Amino acid sequence: GALVTSRRAEKEKDKAVRLGVKALLRGMMTTAYSEYYEKLGYAPLYVKDNFQNYWLQYHAIKGPNGVMDDIHDKFMRLPTEPPESKEE
Repeated sequence: GALVTSRRAEKEKDKAVRLGVKALLRGMMTTAYSEYYEKLGYAPLYVKDNFQNYWLQYHAIKGPNGVMDDIHDKFMRLPTEPPESKEE
């Protein structure tokens, strides 16, 4: 009885940690998306590398869904340099 209860509690803790990490990764990706995709229109290479790592870990913990996959695809297509000024 006590062993089963202990194992159940550990599974619940593991699930909570997974869900918490998933939420943090999702938050980091949506913040980066808002900052670079929506506001700046480009993302430096190091930012894209970090974003890709977040996304891979998000996928590894059963996080993928259509919304985040779409955000990932759009983000990874961003140029790595700022757009040139139209004023010359």
